[in-house]
Amino acid sequence: MISIGSACARSMAVTLLCAATSGCAGDDRGTGPTPPGASPSGSLQSILTRADASFRDGDYAEAQVAYEQAGRIDPDQSNATANLGICYLNNGMVRKAQVLLQAFLARHPDDVPTRLVLARTMLHQGELGPGAAVLREVLRTHPDMLMVHYNLGHFAYRSRLYDEAEEQAVVRVLRSGW
Repeated sequence: MISIGSACARSMAVTLLCAATSGCAGDDRGTGPTPPGASPSGSLQSILTRADASFRDGDYAEAQVAYEQAGRIDPDQSNATANLGICYLNNGMVRKAQVLLQAFLARHPDDVPTRLVLARTMLHQGELGPGAAVLREVLRTHPDMLMVHYNLGHFAYRSRLYDEAEEQAVVRVLRSGW
């Protein structure tokens, strides 16, 4: 059996998570009014464009700076918050990621991409039970989301719950049409 804890598997998981967060929340940039005292939306849009490009290129330090800047302008950007959480994870700031994501979810409890990244922060900290609970909550409203099944299987495997990990793998295969 392949060790899910290998660097290759973690890298693939983060890549899949990034793809999932991009597809879940939609593009919410620049859709709302500019908050009082903030820069015009064109400026926000250019910051997010720079942040997204750095993020795609794997320059998480640069992306982090830009997403933080965007967050000061509009703290309710779902994709920017989820991606900032991933930047914090990749830059070794796991606790900071968790605080950011939990604060965002307090304001936006139904935000799926942010929940997925929060679950990953919990995995990084060894909080397997609470992380799995976050994923199961997402499954209640999104039962066909393969990324959630993947992550739940990952949590089960790390918790040595091999039957549940196998079940999640079978669900992923059946729902993906393989």
